[in-house]
Amino acid sequence: MKRGSNDQSIFEALKEWLASHPKKQRFDQSLIEKVWREQMGPTIDRQTEYVRFNNGVVKLKIRSSALKQELHMGKEKIVRILKEALPEVNIQEVQIF
Repeated sequence: MKRGSNDQSIFEALKEWLASHPKKQRFDQSLIEKVWREQMGPTIDRQTEYVRFNNGVVKLKIRSSALKQELHMGKEKIVRILKEALPEVNIQEVQIF
């Protein structure tokens, strides 16, 4: 069977469907949580109380005040890491609490 010129790959079709799906925000949050754990390592992950994502803002609740201060100084780097790992997710800002 020959594909027509308007056919999409399964990946493209799923990506299009997910972009319009009401649960996309939850899916994006789970991706961000996974990347956070992988990129920051187990020590920082243990000090992270939660990771939330809403309207382009990643909110991080950190238990350790010293770590919180250190991460606060590196917010731009955190945004860059998340954007590089998840280019399809609209990450605009990181807030650390």
